[in-house]
This record gives sequence, C-alpha cells and structure tokens, in this order.
Amino acid sequence: FVPASAGASAAASMAWVQVRYSQGLTLLFNSDCKVASFCDALRDRCGYTDLSEAIDLLNADGGLAGLGAVAEGEATSRRASELLKGRGVYTLCKLVVAEDGSTEAESLWEEPEPEHPDHEAEDQG
Repeated sequence: FVPASAGASAAASMAWVQVRYSQGLTLLFNSDCKVASFCDALRDRCGYTDLSEAIDLLNADGGLAGLGAVAEGEATSRRASELLKGRGVYTLCKLVVAEDGSTEAESLWEEPEPEHPDHEAEDQG
C-alpha cells in the first residue's frame, strides 16, 4: 500500500526540468504549473523580461517543446508538465517570425568557453 500523498510527491519531483540559457548557465524549473506561469518564470529567472518575441524550449533532439504553440486561452489552464519530460534538459529559445511568416527557433544559450588554466598561467608569466 502506497499512500496517495507519496505518489503525488513522487510525481511532483519528476516535474523538475533543467533549462540552459545565456552563456553556459543552467537553472532548475518546476514544470508542474500552468504554461503561462512557467513561461513567466522562464523570462523572469533567466533575465529575458524585455524580450518581445515568444519563448519556447528546445529538447535534446533540437525539437520545440511546444510552449509557444499553446493558445492563449490554454496557457492559463494547460500544465507545462504535459509538454515537458520530467528531469529533462532543455535549451531556452525565442521564436522569431520571418518575413515570409514562418517561425524559427533561435537559441538563447551559448556553449561555455572551455577553460584553459595552462594558457592563463602563460599569459600572466
């Protein structure tokens, strides 16, 4: 016998996802919330509150998670955890509308520069 509360906490713990953004930064987000709230949290915590474009997440295969495709009315009722795999790693992106009307995802994450401690010692010496 497993109490209902134990099952709920196990499901909630799997709702956490990693989001990569900016220059090699990563944050954890709880996706067990409404899509609108999740997107607001992405913008706030990652520092993109002034971004005019819609945002979404790219999965490991480079496909869109679909946050940006959720209709406005659904964004206040549909849960982000329905679109995201718990414990998944995603890359923040903005959705750019081209002149022909098509939408392209542009990553908001840059691979971190490799550190070379040997080169830094040479530069200082």
